[in-house]
Amino acid sequence: MTETESEVMLAQESQRHTYLQALGVQSWLPRGALPYAAPSAPWVEAFTWPPTERFEQWGDAFDDTPAEAAATEQQAAPVTPAVNAPRGVSRALESLQGIFAPEGTSSQKVPALAQTPPVSSETTSPVSALDMSYQPERVAPLQNPLAERYPEPQFSLVLIKLGELLIVDSLPPQGRQSFSPAHIRFVSALARSLGVQGYEINPILHHWPAFVGSALNQGPDEALRSVRRQLGNLLKSQEIKRVLLLGEASAQWILEQPEPLDSLRGLRFSLRAGVAAVSSHSVTALLRIPELKAELWADLQPLLAART
Repeated sequence: MTETESEVMLAQESQRHTYLQALGVQSWLPRGALPYAAPSAPWVEAFTWPPTERFEQWGDAFDDTPAEAAATEQQAAPVTPAVNAPRGVSRALESLQGIFAPEGTSSQKVPALAQTPPVSSETTSPVSALDMSYQPERVAPLQNPLAERYPEPQFSLVLIKLGELLIVDSLPPQGRQSFSPAHIRFVSALARSLGVQGYEINPILHHWPAFVGSALNQGPDEALRSVRRQLGNLLKSQEIKRVLLLGEASAQWILEQPEPLDSLRGLRFSLRAGVAAVSSHSVTALLRIPELKAELWADLQPLLAART
């Protein structure tokens, strides 16, 4: 890298730090060699912050010429940016010197930088009118009937897509039990009883809470949003026509109903147009209590009717 290229890189880095400082962001750049890291460019060792007067001569190196500015305005879409970025290092520093001047120091006492004629534009506001009042977008509260019953929800769902059939099973949340080979064999036999076969079973596990940590919002609204996202991604396939919900957690969080499983079993619900859903006992319960299979078969009748 030549000396001129190094100075250009220093000026560009200074401009980037100016923008970041204006936004209240403090950035860091390694000044020494790090173990097992790739070597830094030669200009890194010479970089200093805050900028010194050696950048003034390069202040206008990044200013757009009038011809370039006109060409850019003709090619760009007519969109007015929320924050108008300053043109060049010199004008960026000039607009910010009043902000970063030491306390009790008038901005007029700061050495004047190279003056650049302002660019007149009806849609471009002055550089000094930087909008520093950004507020993060608030997430709208949900109409969540499960929030009162489950203020700290814990559940584990298993989603299995088999052609036009989607099976969502509930696992015991304690210890995050895995979907065992016995579970897979039972689901395969259950799918055949519904007239679906020839598909490979690839279970998708959906645990909640997703992470461990009190600093993260993992309440009922976030839990419902996560289930909606997972279900929405699967229902993007227009192939799915029937949904079987096994276990209380599956029925409640997919149907968004706070009632216990016994109140939801065997009823036909519509997740969306052309997609029927029924609920019954979980695979874990069916494996432990074989007598429940008779109730499962009775609960499946609305899905069998939906197939014809």
